Amino acid sequence: RGDIQSLDSAIQNVRRVSEGRPLYEEANRLASQWSVEMQALQDQPYLNDAEQFAAQGNLPAAIAAAQQVAAGRALHDEAQSNNRTWQSQINGDVFLQEAYDAARRGTPTAWARAIRTAARIDTGHANRPEANRMMNRGSQNILIQAQQTATVDYGEAIAIARMVPQDTDSYTSAQEQISAWQRAIAQRDQQWSTPSSPIIPVNIPTTESVPTQVETPAVNEFPTVNESP
Repeated sequence: RGDIQSLDSAIQNVRRVSEGRPLYEEANRLASQWSVEMQALQDQPYLNDAEQFAAQGNLPAAIAAAQQVAAGRALHDEAQSNNRTWQSQINGDVFLQEAYDAARRGTPTAWARAIRTAARIDTGHANRPEANRMMNRGSQNILIQAQQTATVDYGEAIAIARMVPQDTDSYTSAQEQISAWQRAIAQRDQQWSTPSSPIIPVNIPTTESVPTQVETPAVNEFPTVNESP
């Protein structure tokens, strides 16, 4: 394996073999092989820089360095593989922070958003165990909120409980509660739809009307008192 200049010179030489000549196929094979070796020598410094940045914890710089390896080059697949790993590490940190930010609102909708965000962290990421704990804690909070809401509104409680994701510890309990509340709603509706006994009017005797005003007797109806002589 030579240096870049030697490989480039060798490639130019074998490409002078014309098509149809006895050594044409061999010349092409050698030209392809040396081209791969030359590209690797040319692009390896980019990967070395990228790995150095990654070791220092500067993953954005590592990705930027690896992206210098163009598509179709010998080391492109390796560079892309490294970039996916580093991007996953970045995403894991970002997603976990975004999940905590969403959860701070404390509402069922906010917890559901936080759980969806945390679930985007790759299973092999260092933050995944913490993300799992957060998802289970969030699903439990959603279920508690649903149970509290059920004391006043079964329908709203069911809507909240349905936000509990399937892959969390509280999912089974949430489904059981939903079924119980649906049965309670059905029983309530059945009671309301059952016709009640007709009310038979009762004749209550009325008393004679009582004057609202006291009649004042005429003046001449009052007895007169004789004055002393």
